[in-house]
Amino acid sequence: MTTQRPRPTRTTPSPRRPEGVRPGFRLRALAYLSTGRPLSILLLIAVIGYTYVLWQDPAYIVNTVTVTGAATLSGDRVRQLTGAVGAPIWSLDAPTMRNAILKSPYVVSADVTLRLPNLVSVSLNELASEIRWKNGPSFLIVNPEGQLLGIDPAVVITGTLIINDDSAVFLSPGDTIDPRIITLARIVSQRLPTEAGLSIARIGWDERRGISILTEVGQTILMGTLDRTDEKIALLAQLNAENANYAFADLRSLTPYYRDDIPLTETITQTLVLSDTIDVVP
Repeated sequence: MTTQRPRPTRTTPSPRRPEGVRPGFRLRALAYLSTGRPLSILLLIAVIGYTYVLWQDPAYIVNTVTVTGAATLSGDRVRQLTGAVGAPIWSLDAPTMRNAILKSPYVVSADVTLRLPNLVSVSLNELASEIRWKNGPSFLIVNPEGQLLGIDPAVVITGTLIINDDSAVFLSPGDTIDPRIITLARIVSQRLPTEAGLSIARIGWDERRGISILTEVGQTILMGTLDRTDEKIALLAQLNAENANYAFADLRSLTPYYRDDIPLTETITQTLVLSDTIDVVP
């Protein structure tokens, strides 16, 4: 009987990496480049740099804002509401500017358009009121262009702007007056109650005084012409904020003043025109 000896089992030596051996810098660099990360980082830096250059480029800074349809509001006030002047066009948002403009009580609707590289345009529709030019006993319909269109035999006072002609000059349908008179009368009728806290009882006009205001508490205010309207309204607002007690204010010159009595030469009375002195023959 043959006896077989068991063979001794040999353990297979595990492959062992020599300590301290690593891939070279070139291999590691190639492996990193193959991931695409360096290219992504370079592209990101390039985009950020280009965006910064565009943001600061003077060619994309808004210098002017074109405004159409503004009569009660001045163009400068509309530009102030947009906040666009001096800002990069990339930072502006048309709906945000539109909402800022619509907060004005004088604006019914507004459209804001942005155009590259630096153009902003605003189109407004303001509150409009019917206008009547009171010439003697007659109320004549007048449009914003100053054209007298006809006599209104039944004036509806509510919502109607009445401009009293104190010039003693007879006018009839077909005549034309300076449209700047209409513009200023509309501005003061809408803005003085809102911004200066003044309730208007009467608006008049004559060549010497221009537009004159009689308030419900008896104050007489001479506005004059359309020049420096915002400045005049701001002054009246300041007087109201300071609770100034005055009966007369002349805002026509560059050095406006007010006083606690009304000069006799500036007392506003209803002036008759030629048509009032003629007896109608039956």
